[in-house]
Amino acid sequence: MISTADSARNQIASLLSPDEAFCDDFAKHSESKGSRVQYFLTELEATLRASQGQFSRDDYKSLRSFSETVSPDFILPRAEVATDEEIAEFYRLGNRILIEDAIAVGHEDEPFLPEHRNLLEQSSLRLTKEIACDVNWSVESIHARGLRLAKLAVNTWTFSRTINF
Repeated sequence: MISTADSARNQIASLLSPDEAFCDDFAKHSESKGSRVQYFLTELEATLRASQGQFSRDDYKSLRSFSETVSPDFILPRAEVATDEEIAEFYRLGNRILIEDAIAVGHEDEPFLPEHRNLLEQSSLRLTKEIACDVNWSVESIHARGLRLAKLAVNTWTFSRTINF
């Protein structure tokens, strides 16, 4: 029976995965639904900006409304995917970016070309812009990016065990 704020907090905390497990699961998460990809990447973008001390409440409102002018895209192109494992790799969040409609790359079915980097550098989204700095994309680099995103996710969706109810 939950009778105090402390017992409620402890009960909730007992249901949650430790940060390390959450981070590992998030790094491997595959998502095919575009609206969820937009949600995840928008929230991670907000966390990244806030961690750099360059983010206000108005910026957050602007970023949330930004979802109407961006589309989820892929870093590595869609290849011949035959197995469930290959499909999961393709849809990993580490392989997903948000592209503003005004600079849409549209390279889903073709290789990630050097000329796309110039377009990505124009993005106002830091998580998208950082892709332009990477020279070679591979499954390994997608996994590494997924881990970087997962570390941001731990700070985005955290449960403070010291919250006062």
